[in-house]
Amino acid sequence: MRLVPIITALLIAAGLTAWILGGGGVAATEVTKLASVEEAAPPVDVVAYRSEERLIDNALILRGRTEAFRKVEVKSEITGLVVSEPLRSGARVSKGDLLCRIDAGERLVELEEKRACCLRPRRGMPPPASSPNGALPPKPRP
Repeated sequence: MRLVPIITALLIAAGLTAWILGGGGVAATEVTKLASVEEAAPPVDVVAYRSEERLIDNALILRGRTEAFRKVEVKSEITGLVVSEPLRSGARVSKGDLLCRIDAGERLVELEEKRACCLRPRRGMPPPASSPNGALPPKPRP
C-alpha cells in the first residue's frame, strides 16, 4: 500500500476541519457587520390572506378584430328597389339562401307579355296543348 495518497487525504481532511471550525473563511468582523445590519433594518409590513377554494371560469375575454379568410362579391343581374332588409355584412349564408328581395315592378307585366307572345299560334304551327299556367288554349274557329 502506498502511504502518499493516505497522507494527502489526511492533510486535506485536517485542513478542511480547521477551515470550517475557524468560521468557514468569513472573518469575525463580517459576521458582526451582518448582525448589526439585521438589527438596524426597519420592520416589514406583511399582509396575510386565508386562501379559499372557489370556482374560476376558464373563459378568456379578448378584444380584437377579425378578418374573413375569403370574400365573395354578390351582384344582381337586374336593377330595382330592395324591398326587404338585406343580410348584414359578414353573415353566414348557404347555397339557395335569400339575400334580399328586389321589387318586381314592371318586370312581371313584361314577363306576362312575353309568355302571351310565346303562346300565340304561329303560321303553320298547331296551337300548344296547354299553356304554362295550366289553362287550355282557345279552340280554333272553322
